[in-house]
Amino acid sequence: MKKANKKTKILVFVLTIIGVVVVPSLLICSPPSTVTMRNLGSTPLMGWNGWNRFRCNDEVNERLIKETADALVTTGMKEAGYAYIVLDDCWQIERNSWETIVADPKKFPSGMKALGDYIHAKGLKFGIYTSAGVLTCEGRPGSFGHEEKDIDRYTEWGVDFIKVDWCGVDDLDALVQYDLWRGLISKSSRPVVFSIAMPNLGKERPWLWGRAISQMWRVNNDIRDSWESIASIIDVNEPLARYADQNHRNDPDMLVVGVGNLTAEEQKSHLSMWAMMGAPLIAGNDIRTMTDTTREILTNQEAIEIDQDATESQGKQIQKSQDQEVWTKKLAQSGANAVALFNRGNYPSIITVKWSDIGYLAPVLIRDVWEHKWLGFSQKKFSREVPAHGVLLLKVYGLITNKGKTTQLPPLHTTSDGFLSDQEWIYAENGHGPVEKDMSNGETDSGDGSTLSIRGQEFNKGLGVHSYSNILYRLGDKCRLFHAVVGIDDEVEDKKTGAIFRVYGDGQRLYDSGIVTMSFMPLPISVDISGNRNLILQVVSSDPDTTQYQHADWADARVFCNQ
Repeated sequence: MKKANKKTKILVFVLTIIGVVVVPSLLICSPPSTVTMRNLGSTPLMGWNGWNRFRCNDEVNERLIKETADALVTTGMKEAGYAYIVLDDCWQIERNSWETIVADPKKFPSGMKALGDYIHAKGLKFGIYTSAGVLTCEGRPGSFGHEEKDIDRYTEWGVDFIKVDWCGVDDLDALVQYDLWRGLISKSSRPVVFSIAMPNLGKERPWLWGRAISQMWRVNNDIRDSWESIASIIDVNEPLARYADQNHRNDPDMLVVGVGNLTAEEQKSHLSMWAMMGAPLIAGNDIRTMTDTTREILTNQEAIEIDQDATESQGKQIQKSQDQEVWTKKLAQSGANAVALFNRGNYPSIITVKWSDIGYLAPVLIRDVWEHKWLGFSQKKFSREVPAHGVLLLKVYGLITNKGKTTQLPPLHTTSDGFLSDQEWIYAENGHGPVEKDMSNGETDSGDGSTLSIRGQEFNKGLGVHSYSNILYRLGDKCRLFHAVVGIDDEVEDKKTGAIFRVYGDGQRLYDSGIVTMSFMPLPISVDISGNRNLILQVVSSDPDTTQYQHADWADARVFCNQ
């Protein structure tokens, strides 16, 4: 009897891992098993939010939400995984005499508790919108100064998801405000998904600190129902893959499938690339009146499985030539990858992928996700003509090496007992140059500072910063005390320089030094941090019009934690 050659062995291996039954002269292929739907926060959130279709108009009312809940069930959207109904801006009308937020009684005559009960009775979850500032983006009452009261109110209503926007904020600090929300939500009696929505992105870059604060964060300005908007968002999100993990997601915004004038091909590409990026899938169309084409796109279970597969949190671009790209996303099944041949150009184009670039040993078996059919085996490479603004979305199965892994950030570091300069922060921003460990701020490169010195007293340990500065640490469960000696470093030339040192625990201000100038002796501080998860050390200018020479020292900065 002949021994099987190498290619035969590989072929049998490929067939085995995907569930192909081998019998004499016959190959019977069965699709891989469906991915088990998620636990809270473990895979990208799926749901509906009417903002992209209804905005702030009068149609956003109790009737719309109830009919949408009904339609999610009857159209198969719920079965496909769309579980959350999120009520966006314009549901609120005022605060009453007790400063409690009030829903518009004309739009929601039965009240929000009854609305939440209706949604839950359908087996769905209830989401709500607010803003971190005084006003929402549409000028309705925001949550600033009422965060705890609002969360208590949402808990009474049975809210399962809170989207917090960034309007009406003036000079508020995003890191501090969103950490305040995180801390309060974590202490509420109801498990809630927390979404950071910052459409007016500037220096904030929430992906740098989002993992320590929320389950998902926006990475771009509001999506529009145009191909240009979709393509530009993909460009923004592509390099951010390393910041996502199984429980934390870059959010490229809600879907515009079934909204506006996108072609069917563009809508398939939109959903395909959101799936490849492991993005939240939040439909934004009118579910009640959607066409069969829109429904089929939104409920393509094979595409949804790619999105919901958390083996690789966000896919990556491995090839780009002008407007033609190849993306991959590792899947849970052994030897399986999602592969997207993406043509963002205005004309049809042939796109080729070499399987060795993904790490495959030929042959591989290919399945077309949109046609729902097997394309057979492919050897070293695969080519297809992809329509303008189109994607060929594939599932590929074979024998794979370790080539092409995505580099993920390490797990969030938890601070333990000891000096903070000996430990890793989660995030740091600084007015000039980097935050320095065990030296003053030199304003340019790492390590260009001097010995920490305040009014002639030198310190071997500590952090050297320049306002405006934030440093975020994640505390262990048993940390109880923060200690430091603060002051303006002696290297400052302007003797009138002043700064303010602040300590935050879970977004709550625990300490404020007031204005500290060069004339101050070293100021020792001790702050009770027990019960807090996150610690933020902040230095701001005493004069908002200038930050020159504000070299500030957190000398001997350390936390005391029970072992």
